[in-house]
Amino acid sequence: MAGVVGTVADLLEVPTGLEPAVEAVLGDRLQWVIVERFEHARGALAYLERERAGAATLVSLETLAPDSHAESAGDEGEIIWADRLVGGPRPELVRHLLGRVGVVAHLDVAERLWRRPGIVATYVTRAGEVLSSSGALTGGRRQNEGQANDHSLLGRKRALRQLSEELGDLALQAEEQLGRLRALDREVESLRGRQEILQVSVHAQETARLTGEKDIEAAHRETERVLRHLETLQTEGRQLEGEASTARRELEALEERMALVTTRESDIEQEMTSLRSGLEVDQVEEGSIVAQATACRVDLATVLERVEALGREIDSLSEIGVECGVRLEEASNRRSQLLERREELAREQARTDERAREVGAERDRKEREVAVLAEEHARRLDDRQATESAMREAHRDLDGLISRIHELDLKETEGRVRREELLQEAGRRHAVDGAEMLLAAHDSARDFEGVKTRYEELGAKLEGMGPVNLVADDEYRELQERLEFLRSQHDDLVQSMKDLDRALRGMTRTAQERFQEAFEEINRHFAKIFQRLFEGGRAELRMVPPEEGEDDPLELGVELMAQPRGKRLQAVTLMSGGERALTGLALLFAIFYYRPSPFCVLDEVDAPLDDANIHRFIRVLRELCSQTQFVVITHNRKTMEAADVLYGVTMQEPGLSRLVSVKLTDA
Repeated sequence: MAGVVGTVADLLEVPTGLEPAVEAVLGDRLQWVIVERFEHARGALAYLERERAGAATLVSLETLAPDSHAESAGDEGEIIWADRLVGGPRPELVRHLLGRVGVVAHLDVAERLWRRPGIVATYVTRAGEVLSSSGALTGGRRQNEGQANDHSLLGRKRALRQLSEELGDLALQAEEQLGRLRALDREVESLRGRQEILQVSVHAQETARLTGEKDIEAAHRETERVLRHLETLQTEGRQLEGEASTARRELEALEERMALVTTRESDIEQEMTSLRSGLEVDQVEEGSIVAQATACRVDLATVLERVEALGREIDSLSEIGVECGVRLEEASNRRSQLLERREELAREQARTDERAREVGAERDRKEREVAVLAEEHARRLDDRQATESAMREAHRDLDGLISRIHELDLKETEGRVRREELLQEAGRRHAVDGAEMLLAAHDSARDFEGVKTRYEELGAKLEGMGPVNLVADDEYRELQERLEFLRSQHDDLVQSMKDLDRALRGMTRTAQERFQEAFEEINRHFAKIFQRLFEGGRAELRMVPPEEGEDDPLELGVELMAQPRGKRLQAVTLMSGGERALTGLALLFAIFYYRPSPFCVLDEVDAPLDDANIHRFIRVLRELCSQTQFVVITHNRKTMEAADVLYGVTMQEPGLSRLVSVKLTDA
């Protein structure tokens, strides 16, 4: 705002530690608004009054009275004048506010100086104790004093300075941390180089381990070969008992070989143990290497357990052979059953395909019937519209005839009244008694034009010879004034009619533009929401012109066309109940998207919908809940599950109803 310098708190530069004393002395004056001139203060007050922005105290610099502190000899050691301690860009303001304020060490000094005659001043201690020039003593510790100091204006300025200093310290700390981070990055790079060396070592040990695994796999293959040989021996054991001893010797040889393999595995285990002792040194720094070593140990333990289990498996191989024979027989039976089931499924599939073709043919036939019925319906609608047009035309003709009859009756009444008036006028002026005398004096061969002319001339002469109107001039002036007044009124009415017509055209144009904008926006939202609710398809709103052919959008009708997925474009009246309900909801939601309402009640709109459609309906309804509060009356559980609050009416006792509510968000 022009002329505003700032608040008193903004213009004072108070040293640290002196804020309580300055706040105790100035109080609410810290919130004064300082302006350059008195006119600026009045303009600011007018602005606050006009904008209803609250109240403020404004002080203009030009109205500040020059004020200075009173000097006294011998006081320099006991008192320091506040305007010398407090700085600011406006020294005259500092002198005006603090020129007669002295800062003392304690109240005893303040009391002694206050009692000294000749000096009028206010004394304050650095703790905030104030002795005013009138003798009022202010001090003590208020409740929530710490919070009050934090929220005061000078406290906020002090807090800002402290925050600036803390920000500088934090910046230095950030620089230090950044240096440490760079050092850590360099250390990480060195550790990565060491990790690569360790990975090479681990790769060499992994190669040795793979060699051992290959030996073990060779032993496994040898063991499997022996197992197969043992199975053969068990099959022929009853006829070839002599070969049993050979098999045992071979088994002993294999056991010796297995012992050698076990010894080799122990050697590999010792080597892996030594490798693990080397890797454990860097385990803390590189967790991935430890994980790999652990995986190696797990694999070795698995191999050892597998070798130990081979001996036990040799004894159970005979039983496994018998069990495998039984399983083979069961698998053969199962295979025959699966083949039979496959043939049965093939026959069922053939029957299903045949049924599908029949259903497709039936669907095509129904669609053709529906198309024929739709064409018949359209033809009947055209016939109906033509009939209605003819009926409206006939009604218009009938109205015209009735109006003509009324006009003729009115003219006949006017003629009868005019005839009576003429008869009365003839009796009064020409002493004609009744219509019979006029009919008797009537001559059809007479020249009525000449008689009429003669009658008018004689009437004019008679009127000219009538009495003289002495007030005709005044009446003329009055009539002239009346005519001028009526003309001015007429001109005003004509101008008002033109203004009203112009305003009406502007309002009509604005209404048409807004209607067109609303129609296009609602049509766009309607198409999108229809696709979401039907998972495809399309729908639109169409303007239907009236039968008279007017182009005013406000007089047009609106037709709703919808085409669900897999169907033809059709009117809503030809759709099923569920489709009509979803289409109506799509239109309602489109209107809410364009112009939300704070409150909406839906009464069992989900009754004709199935579960899938209810799920899509709830999803759109949830999106609109951010701007509209919906009250839904429903019997559907899915809709109830989506609600935030449930209200129900229960009758625990006959004739006594009770309202029950549940907040599902709290539940």
